[in-house]
Amino acid sequence: MLAYLWWNQCISRIGASKTSLFFNIVPFSTMVISALSGESIGMAQCIGDLMIISWIFWSTRFQK
Repeated sequence: MLAYLWWNQCISRIGASKTSLFFNIVPFSTMVISALSGESIGMAQCIGDLMIISWIFWSTRFQK
């Protein structure tokens, strides 16, 4: 419930276009939680998560 409240606060403060980028962190956080739970993580998952983090960094760093 708190996550949804914080999400709505972010939308009202920085706008929907910037906030929507961070919705892509969900697969990354799921992978981290799975790894901490003892699940095995494949190379494809690691590459995909690196691509997600790189895209978020690039998008937020170089926006006009």
